[in-house]
Amino acid sequence: MINVEKFIRPATVAAAVSHLKTPDSLVLAGGTGVTLSRDPNVRTVIDLSELKELKSIELSDERIRLGAMVTMTQLRRASGLPSALVAAARAIGSTPLRNVITVGGELARGVYWNDLPVALLAMGAVVELTSESGVEKIPIAAFLAEHPKKTLAGGKLITAVEIGRPLAQVGYVKFARTEVDYAICNLAAGLRVADGVIREARVAVGAIVPLARRVPEAEQALVGAAPGEEAFARAAKAVVEAVEPRPDFRVGREYQRQLLESLTRRALETATQSEQ
Repeated sequence: MINVEKFIRPATVAAAVSHLKTPDSLVLAGGTGVTLSRDPNVRTVIDLSELKELKSIELSDERIRLGAMVTMTQLRRASGLPSALVAAARAIGSTPLRNVITVGGELARGVYWNDLPVALLAMGAVVELTSESGVEKIPIAAFLAEHPKKTLAGGKLITAVEIGRPLAQVGYVKFARTEVDYAICNLAAGLRVADGVIREARVAVGAIVPLARRVPEAEQALVGAAPGEEAFARAAKAVVEAVEPRPDFRVGREYQRQLLESLTRRALETATQSEQ
């Protein structure tokens, strides 16, 4: 970003979004992505570090609300959060990185290895976007239907993520070469079980695909079945058949397919044992 001319630290969200109207602006949250940017067109950097209203975690009987500037370390240390959300935050990079990586940044960057979007997809989260036109809330699956850069175009800023209660049981798993390496595959599953039958299911996959997404074929294989080995095997097979792994120099296609199958089973088993 050798051509930066302005560095702005707004005191309010309204002030922040007012600066997003210019096409040469860039938002600075945790900074892990911005520091790698080499976009010569960026002239204005908008630093969100003073926006305290974006740094809070709110828990109620109706919802969990995560401000866009909440860090992964905050998620790890907060009490009362779903175990899958904490697990996804814990899976992100090293401690120094978790100290600065934010909820909004994890969603806005749209890189394949992100961990948090996968867990949020399984939780049916809603993303709050603020622009000069007002506030809108869209399901995270719709937010990730195309690259976030397109979704955020036109001066939109991620200000929060909300997760409704009561939660489904959710399990999150990640596979990487080392604890702090980028994921080769991450997967999350959310189940709502009543009277011994799965009434609702969400299965989300990331890293092994270009952008985290749900797998409706696996969800359909689960609904109406009793949670257990037979249903989970059927769902795992559906994931393998529905997901086309992206090329990865670290592993081959056959290995990726085996990962999809085993991680789907593991995420579903973790969900049945989870504490929400």
